[in-house]
Amino acid sequence: MKTRRRLYALLCLAFGLVIVGRVWRCLSDHLVLVAPPPTLLFEDAAGRYLAELGADERGHGFWPVRGRPPERVIKATLAAEDARFEQHPGVDVRSVVRALCQNVRRMKVVQGASTLAMQIARLEAPATRSLTRKLAEACVALGITARYGRDAILNHYLTIAPYGNRYHGIAYAARRYFNKPIEDLSWAEAALLASLPRLPGRMNIYRSKGRIRAECRALYVLSRLRRLRWISEEEYGRAAVQVRSLMLTSKQARPSSCLHAILALEREIKSHRVTLPNRPAHIARTSIDLDVQTAVSRIADSSIGELRNDGAGNLAVMVVEKETGKIRGYLGSTEFRDVENKGSIDYALVPRSSGSVLKPFIYGLGMWLKGYTGATLLSDVGLLLDPRRGGYKIRNYDGGHLGPILYRNALANSRNIPAVEVLQSVGIDNAYSHLWDLGLVHRWNDPSRYGVSLALGGLSVSLFDLVRAYGVLASGGTAFELEWVQTATLPRRPAARIIPEDVARQITLFLSDPMARLPSFPRLGWLEYPFPVAVKTGTSQGFRDAWCVAYSQRFIVGAWVGHPDNAPMKRRCGADSAAMIVHKVMKTLHPEEMKGLSDFSFPPPRGFVARRIDMLSGKAARDDTPYGALEWFKPGTEPVQLTDVYQERTLDTRSGRVAGPDCPPEYRQRKRYVLLDAAYARWARESGLDLMPLATEDAASRLRQASRLAVLSPRNNTRFMGDPETPGGQTTIALEASVSPPAPQVVWYVDGKPLCVADYPYATRWRIAPGDHVFQIGLPYAPLRSTRVRVKVSD
Repeated sequence: MKTRRRLYALLCLAFGLVIVGRVWRCLSDHLVLVAPPPTLLFEDAAGRYLAELGADERGHGFWPVRGRPPERVIKATLAAEDARFEQHPGVDVRSVVRALCQNVRRMKVVQGASTLAMQIARLEAPATRSLTRKLAEACVALGITARYGRDAILNHYLTIAPYGNRYHGIAYAARRYFNKPIEDLSWAEAALLASLPRLPGRMNIYRSKGRIRAECRALYVLSRLRRLRWISEEEYGRAAVQVRSLMLTSKQARPSSCLHAILALEREIKSHRVTLPNRPAHIARTSIDLDVQTAVSRIADSSIGELRNDGAGNLAVMVVEKETGKIRGYLGSTEFRDVENKGSIDYALVPRSSGSVLKPFIYGLGMWLKGYTGATLLSDVGLLLDPRRGGYKIRNYDGGHLGPILYRNALANSRNIPAVEVLQSVGIDNAYSHLWDLGLVHRWNDPSRYGVSLALGGLSVSLFDLVRAYGVLASGGTAFELEWVQTATLPRRPAARIIPEDVARQITLFLSDPMARLPSFPRLGWLEYPFPVAVKTGTSQGFRDAWCVAYSQRFIVGAWVGHPDNAPMKRRCGADSAAMIVHKVMKTLHPEEMKGLSDFSFPPPRGFVARRIDMLSGKAARDDTPYGALEWFKPGTEPVQLTDVYQERTLDTRSGRVAGPDCPPEYRQRKRYVLLDAAYARWARESGLDLMPLATEDAASRLRQASRLAVLSPRNNTRFMGDPETPGGQTTIALEASVSPPAPQVVWYVDGKPLCVADYPYATRWRIAPGDHVFQIGLPYAPLRSTRVRVKVSD
C-alpha cells in the first residue's frame, strides 16, 4: 500500500515537472513583445491604393499604435475582449471561474476566459489548444503584463490582432476597411472592428454572411459598452443604427500595371535613395497617378500586338511631370506575368543600345564648346573614317544624303554623318564626360573604346536615365531629378547647371519644329502634334531597339520597344513604334491641347534675335531665297552676309553652257542656278538641283585654272576584298573626284591607262580586279593629273 502511494506520488511529481518545464519554455521564449515588420502601404498621388509590401507569413498590417489609442478604440476593444482589463494582472480569475462553471454545466466549451495578454501569448506563438497550452498562455500573460504594463499590452494587441482578410492591427484595418485613421473612427466603426478578432475568418465583412455575423457581434459590443456605462444611451442608439449601414471601402486589389513601379520604388527606399515624407506611419504616397498609369497600360496593351507581329517582344513607358520631376506613369513591361516575353524584367531599367537618342546632347555640346549656331552648315555626304586602316564608312539610316545641311536640320533629321562631324569637333572625351554629367554613364570607361559610336548608339542607356537626361533639356539645362514620392508643393532648390540655358532652349526649338525634320520625317506622322512638343527618336543597329522621348510644357514621355533577347525587329524603327506609343500617351495627357484650345509654345533663348537664313548656305536669306528658315541668334552672332548660292546666268540654248559674247540674242536665255562647293556636286545633281553650267574654255585656259585635282574615293591605301556571293567579275567600287575650279569633264586613269571620261561631277564605277592598283584623274587634252591613290584588292 505504501509502495503504491509512493508510485502515485512519483507519477504526480513527474507530471508536474513536465507541466512546469513546458510552461517555463513558454515563459522563457515569449516574455518579449515582438511584432512582425509593419507593411508598407503604397498609395498613388491622390491617396488611392496601389500595393502593399512587406507581408508577414500571417498577412499584412502590423502597424504599431503610437501613444495612447483613441478612447473609442480602447473601450470598444475592452468591451469586446477584456472588460476587466484594468483590474487583473494579466489573468482574470473571475472570468476563469465563470467560464469553468459554464463549460462544466454544458459539458462543452461555450465560453473562454482569455484576456488581451493571454491572446497576445497565443498570437505570438500559435499552437494546438490544450489545457497545458492554456496554462502556459496564462503564465506568459502574467509575465508580460508585469514586465511591460497594461498600456504596452493594449497597444501591442491592437498592433497584432487579426481583423480578417489577412489584415492585422486595428490601424491597418481602419485604413483598408474605412480609409481613415483610428482617430476618426465612429462608435459604430470601432465596435465593428473590435468584433472581428473573435472569429476573423467567419466574420469576413466583404461577404454577406460574414457581414451579418460581424454586425450582430458589433451590436453585442455596443450593448456591453452601454451596460458598462462607457457610452450614453444616445450614443448607443445612434451607433446601433449606423452599424447596419456602414459604408466600406471596396476591397482593393493591386493594379497589375503598377508592380514594376512599386518594386522599383521599394528598391529606391531600401537603398536610401528615396526618403519617405512625414505622413501617417508606413504609408508611402507615391507620385504615380493611377489614371495616367491605367491609360499608359491600356495604350501599351493595344499597341504590343501589332509590334509583336514585327518581332518586338516587350516595351517600357515612363511619364514624368516636367515642372516637378514626379513620375506619374511607369510601365516596366506590358504584363509582369508574361513568361514568354519575360514580363518580369523591368525594361525601363535595362540598359540598351541608344541609337540616335543621344544626339541632342552632342549637338548641344557643339553649340556650347564650339559656338555652333542653328545656321552652322554641316555636310551630309559620304564620310570615310580612318582611311589608313581600310576605312569605315558612316551611313545614314535611310542610306541617302542631304548634302549641305543646317545644324538645326541635321539634328531634327537625325543624320548620322553630321552627328559624327560634330562629335569629332568637340572631342570624344568631352562628349563622354558630358554624358557622365547627365547621368547616362554610371561606370567610367576609356572613351576611346566607343569612338564615334557615341553618336550612333554605341553607349547603352536605360529609359529611366534617358528620361531624366531629357528632363535637363526640358528644364532649360539645369539638373533634373526624378521624384517617386508625392510631397507638398515646395519651391525647388536651385539646381546645378549642366547645359547653358540658351543652348537647351535652342535644342528644344530644333526638336519641336516639324519643318526642320523634313525630308527624313514626313509631316502629319507620329512625330507631329497640334501643340509644341520636342521629339527625338532612335533606332539601334539591326532594328533591335526603338526609342522615343518627347516633352511638352507639362510632361516628359519616353518609350522603348524591343525584344527581350535582343533579337532584331522587322525594320521597326523609333519613328513608327516607340513614337506611336509616345504620341498616344501625349494625346491622353493633353486633351485640351489636342483640340487646339491651348497654346503653350516653347520660349526662345533670352535676348536672342530672329533672323531668316538660307538653308543651303547658312547665310542671311534674300527676299527671293526659295529655301529659308527662321532661326534665333545671340546678338552679334547672326549671319549678315547675304547668300550667294543662287546666281543667274545667260545660257546658250544650243550648247546648254554659259553663253559667250558671240552668242546670238535668239539663243540667249536668262536662268537661275545653284552654285555649291564641288564636294556637293554629285549630291546636287542626284537631287535634281539646277547646277551652274560650266563655261566653254580652251584646254590651255583649263590647264591654267585647274590647280587642284583630287581623287576622293577610293582613299589611299584602302584594301578591298571581293564579295564571295557576287558572281565573278561583277563587284565594283565607286570612283569620286573633285576639281577646283570645276571643269566639264575629267579622265579616270587606272594603273596609268585611261578608264573613261566622266562628266561633272566626275563619278563612275570600276570593276575590281585582284592585285595592287593606282588611280588618278586628269583633264582632257592636258598633262595635269592628280596625286596617285594606291589600293589593294584581295581575292
